[in-house]
Amino acid sequence: MMKKTKNKILVIFMIAASPLFLFVTEICAQQKDVLKKAENIEAEDKRIASISPILRPKVEYTAEAARDPFQSVAVQAAGPTVTTAGEIKAPPLKVQGLIWGGKFPQAIINNKVVKTGDTVENSQVLSIEKDGVTILFENNQFKLPAPKADVTVTKKPQGGMQ
Repeated sequence: MMKKTKNKILVIFMIAASPLFLFVTEICAQQKDVLKKAENIEAEDKRIASISPILRPKVEYTAEAARDPFQSVAVQAAGPTVTTAGEIKAPPLKVQGLIWGGKFPQAIINNKVVKTGDTVENSQVLSIEKDGVTILFENNQFKLPAPKADVTVTKKPQGGMQ
């Protein structure tokens, strides 16, 4: 009878301990999954570290023919600056005609038709307006005046037929 009692106690203990056994087994399985994921992450980190960095082209901004943003527009438009070598003079440019009312203003400078952004005699055309053309020459802005209207008034003879 003692043997039956021991067997019953053993069965009761196994039944009572089985959820605990299942719980411990499940935790061990989850821990194995976590360790495997950690190993995968470490392997991926090593793989990424071994890849060379992405090479991108070097982009350099050059502000060619742009005004100095730290200098007042009024100062730059006032005329050339004085350097140690002397005063910088505008190149010999003559405005012969202007078209400023449309979408694309144009000017005739030294017998050449130009628009905003064009270069004539090493000078870049910045703007074309009714009163003249603004150019940039050696980082200095110059205002070339509009051509004067050559208006010659001829008088008609007064009176009757001649």
